[in-house]
Amino acid sequence: MKLRLYFLAALFALSCTAKTNLQAQTEAGDKSVDFNELSESFLHKIKAEEDTQEIQNILANTTIKELDAALDTNDKRLAFWLNIYNAYIQVILQNNPELYDDRGSFFKLEQIKIAGEMVSFAKIEHGLIRKSQWEYG
Repeated sequence: MKLRLYFLAALFALSCTAKTNLQAQTEAGDKSVDFNELSESFLHKIKAEEDTQEIQNILANTTIKELDAALDTNDKRLAFWLNIYNAYIQVILQNNPELYDDRGSFFKLEQIKIAGEMVSFAKIEHGLIRKSQWEYG
C-alpha cells in the first residue's frame, strides 16, 4: 500500500513538472518543443483524466521539419510514436467507444492530426513503429 502511494505521488510530481515545462515552452513561443516530453505529458494527462486539447493542438500544428529536427535518433522517434499511438487510442475511444466496434476500420481510419497531416493508427504502427507498410509482416 505504501509503495503504491509513493508511486502515485511520484507520478503526480512528474506530471506537474511536465505540465510546467510544456506551459513554459508554449507561453514563451519556444519553437523547439521537446516532443518526447510532450508525448509523455500526453499519457500522464490521460491517466490523470486531465484535458489534453492543448497537447493535441501542438501536435496538429507543428511541422514535419520540427518533428524531424527534434526526433533525431531512432530511440526518440520510437518513444514518441509509441506514446502518441497509445495516447490517441485512449483519447479517441474515450470520446467514441463505438468506433472500435469495427476494429479493422478503427485502425485504418485517418483520425489523428500530426504536423498538419491526418494519419491512421495502422500508418503509425506499421509505417513508423515497425517500419513496414505491410501490416501482416
